[in-house]
Amino acid sequence: MGSEENIDTDTGEITTRQLGNPARLNTIYRTNTQAAYMSARHESMLANAENRPYWRYVAVMDAKTRPSHARLHNRVFHYLDPIWQYIFPPNGFNCRCRVEALTEREVKQWGYVISRTDSEVVQQVMTGEDENGRPTFTPVNGVRFSGPDGQAVTFFPDVGFDINPGKEVWKANLDKYDVELSRPYVSAGLAGPELTHMLSDVAQGNRTGEILAAGVLDAGEMATLGTAGRTAWLAEHQLAAQAGAGTLPTQQQWASVQTVIESSTVAVRAGELLHLFRQLDEGQWWLATLDVGLVVNTFAPVNASTLDATIRRGTVLKDAR
Repeated sequence: MGSEENIDTDTGEITTRQLGNPARLNTIYRTNTQAAYMSARHESMLANAENRPYWRYVAVMDAKTRPSHARLHNRVFHYLDPIWQYIFPPNGFNCRCRVEALTEREVKQWGYVISRTDSEVVQQVMTGEDENGRPTFTPVNGVRFSGPDGQAVTFFPDVGFDINPGKEVWKANLDKYDVELSRPYVSAGLAGPELTHMLSDVAQGNRTGEILAAGVLDAGEMATLGTAGRTAWLAEHQLAAQAGAGTLPTQQQWASVQTVIESSTVAVRAGELLHLFRQLDEGQWWLATLDVGLVVNTFAPVNASTLDATIRRGTVLKDAR
């Protein structure tokens, strides 16, 4: 690795030529090693997201730290925020940044502000020339979010680093697609082997950190509910919590969570939780409770008194009864 063999066509002599200087090769080696470590760390953090759902970006903050990376220091996002699809370190060669998982109590104790991605952005970066000398460009994905002062912050990783090293555990980013195209994808996941495997892992006590799309809100519902994102998720650790409480629905019942999320009859916000109600078969009310990351905390049948009690203690966002 890092060298190539050349054969002299006259003598047949084989010589070895080093590709690149030692410093460059060392940089590549260290970066690849860090990427492998961060991939494993990302998987571990996902598996423990039930206890530590907030992730803090940590830069070294010395003279070698890039200003753009320093601007991310101490920014805290929910673990399912789209930002982690693009900026989970390393974000370039010689990047020394890392991510720390926090509990809700630690976030409050240290006074961190939870940030949320406003939009995903793309820039074209010149990366070379074609055979005719014309410049060639490579698209680089980035994110834009608002800082605690309300100012917009835009961040782009280096070319080739705009992908989470543990990205294989993420599902398709449905926020990028038309709602009507995304919803059949969700339906197929809830009715197919993906949810079957998740429920099987829960039953066996496996903690995989797996997630699965549970619903996609249209623009009108996003405005009504006041959500920044539009894709709701099932998370393995929340399924495990319901299983532990003895309230885990069957897979057939889980198929209806999409309907409750996308077409709720009553929506109530209480604290940081969003409570969505809808009557399904034979007039039975079902409740889907979503947290700030649009992760389904609870999906269960409830009675009318539970609905009324939730309305009394929260803010009604919608009531179409």
